[in-house]
Amino acid sequence: SVTHKDWLRPSLHRPCLPGVRPEHLQGFPAGGGWGGGVGGPGALWGSLSPAISQFPSMKKMWEFKAHDGEIEDIALGPDNKVVTAGWDFQCCVWQRDQLVLRLRWDENVPGVPDETYRYQACRFGAVPDQAAELRLYTVQVPHKRGRRPPPSYLTKWDGKSFLPLLTQPCGGEVVSCLSVSDSGTFLGLGTVTGSVAIHVSFSLQRLYYVREAHGIVVTDVAFLPESRRGRELLAENEAALLSVAVDSRCRLHLLPARRTCPGPAGG
Repeated sequence: SVTHKDWLRPSLHRPCLPGVRPEHLQGFPAGGGWGGGVGGPGALWGSLSPAISQFPSMKKMWEFKAHDGEIEDIALGPDNKVVTAGWDFQCCVWQRDQLVLRLRWDENVPGVPDETYRYQACRFGAVPDQAAELRLYTVQVPHKRGRRPPPSYLTKWDGKSFLPLLTQPCGGEVVSCLSVSDSGTFLGLGTVTGSVAIHVSFSLQRLYYVREAHGIVVTDVAFLPESRRGRELLAENEAALLSVAVDSRCRLHLLPARRTCPGPAGG
């Protein structure tokens, strides 16, 4: 079934919705939530401004201006935190609709001029075997695309203090989307040229790579859930990543157990 709300329609004031993402709002007391709503499943979307709704009623709970220009990605974290990545070179952490801080991924990466990169994606993820910890992952891509563009970058942040922990280049292709496995062990990446990669979250090292798996921009990637049924489907593999692209195809990528892997992909 489809739930439709008129205020979600594109208009002159909201020309498009580049991202819509359901999230489970963690840590809300029973009977209370964001903007007076009930805690539980929620949805958020963004064009020029992020909006958060209650699900399944789709009642808008609040909306605020976060960026000058389009919002590229958005993620919900614990303690009423929202992270937004915009085309204005900013990645912002919000407490409800109040700005907490702006992330600076390049502080520990010397030689990166201002406004050379913009934030493309942001995702929260668990920390394996550390239930109390949380990580935020962001992808930075070159703002201008030349014949020989500089590499894209992956950054891992402390999910509570939002201090950068590690930044690594993730190849010469422009990344289009990011996913984190349920346990937080693996990161999945898709690129504008159709390639797909899997990185390990601990070191951000690349473990799996298929060049031009789609041949056109990858619009989303998602790991197989780490449920009992998911583990049965994995068989001897460590992870399974689904990718979808503008070519209307869905492909399955299997990461073999690392004891049988020939080694990390280069680049």
